[in-house]
Amino acid sequence: MRINRALQRLTVALIGLGYWVMVGSLTSGSALAQDPDAGLDQALRAFRAGDKRHAVAVLEEVLTTHPDHAPSHELLGLALSELGNSSEALRQLREAVRLWSDQPVYWTNLAIFYLRQSQTEDGEKALQRSLEVEPSPSAFRLMGLIRLEQHSDGEAVRFFTKALDLARDDVRSWYYLGLAQQAIAHSEVALRCYQEALKLAPGDFHTQMQMGAVLLTQGQRQQALVYLQAARGIRPQNPEVYLRLSEAYLGIGDLQQALESARYAAELVPKDRRAHYQLGLVLARLGNNDESQKEFTISEDLPKKREPTPLERWRELGEVSPKGK
Repeated sequence: MRINRALQRLTVALIGLGYWVMVGSLTSGSALAQDPDAGLDQALRAFRAGDKRHAVAVLEEVLTTHPDHAPSHELLGLALSELGNSSEALRQLREAVRLWSDQPVYWTNLAIFYLRQSQTEDGEKALQRSLEVEPSPSAFRLMGLIRLEQHSDGEAVRFFTKALDLARDDVRSWYYLGLAQQAIAHSEVALRCYQEALKLAPGDFHTQMQMGAVLLTQGQRQQALVYLQAARGIRPQNPEVYLRLSEAYLGIGDLQQALESARYAAELVPKDRRAHYQLGLVLARLGNNDESQKEFTISEDLPKKREPTPLERWRELGEVSPKGK
């Protein structure tokens, strides 16, 4: 692998919206025209501070005098992507991998760009190049997500396991491995994966929700309540939490709590058929047949909500992880 002054000072961390594997030098400075790494530092600080436009201006100045400075092309591509300039972002990211094709992080970021644009085939090709250069947890994890998307659940398990072989503290890989284990009906293994994720990130909303969901499917409603109540504490306005809570309360016979949770879910998402159906179930148990039938009718008249695919869920999560690799 090419070694020079810039590469020796590279650091890797998940920043920004949580998607990108960020690479930047940590030098301090002289004039941008003479020291592109100094300009990269300045742009990196602006990027991390949320001032993407200033980062773009600095990087464009660097590249006028150092057009072959790959790290500047890379960071410029990431900044432009966050600003919504996808076509120019892609051009910069491709230029970065052309100049430094032996940088696995550059290939991974190119893959992330493609996956965010729903270009899965191109994303997989870029990940394969990244893994050929050097295996990494992030590349294995993203390959696993692609396999989940393709319903190749056994292959997904293999890739997430490889990611964890390289980084046992990779919260997102534990979470997605749990999803993959659920997909092949290994509920107990999935629970253990989510428990590992929660050891590392006890405040992770999505993992708390998945723990509750799996326990509900197993009929362990009292145990599910522990995780669902924790999820409610993290996101008290999330309607999915109240749907699950209502289901759990209904299962243990706490009809008043089940009713309050179902009503609140229906208030938060009045056009969600599941919320009205759950409310109808609770009202039926309470013997309020007229109101129950009304809720069932509303539910039937509303369109079905499609479950998000694994990659759609990944885009929603943004790969946010306190110990992301």
